[in-house]
Amino acid sequence: MPSLDGTFAVTGEAGGIGAACIDAIRKAGGSPVSIDRVEHPVCPSLIADVADEADLAPALARIGPLAGLIFVAGTNARGRVEDLPWEEWRRVMAVNVRGMMLALKHARLSDGAGVVLTSSVSGPYRL
Repeated sequence: MPSLDGTFAVTGEAGGIGAACIDAIRKAGGSPVSIDRVEHPVCPSLIADVADEADLAPALARIGPLAGLIFVAGTNARGRVEDLPWEEWRRVMAVNVRGMMLALKHARLSDGAGVVLTSSVSGPYRL
């Protein structure tokens, strides 16, 4: 595994992929910082909703320059599109699309920083 240096922000670390990213960063010598709605047990955590700019912007500002940003936060909806409540669709778009844009907007990335934006292969809707 390559060696990492610097601070890496990981959103959505409460689930499997985000938690694995935190673990890999730590093992490679980097300093992970979790940004999620819950605290991570083994690294510094900032509690924030990625879909809320007033919540996310100050969290990212507290971290300082980043060697990397890994956006894992995501949500989905289940069921048929025609049955999906509008508010549920808005929440999916707020987290998965707006949250990603806000993280990119407010992250203070160092020169040469890496960015990883994730998505899921599980489709939330049936047509």
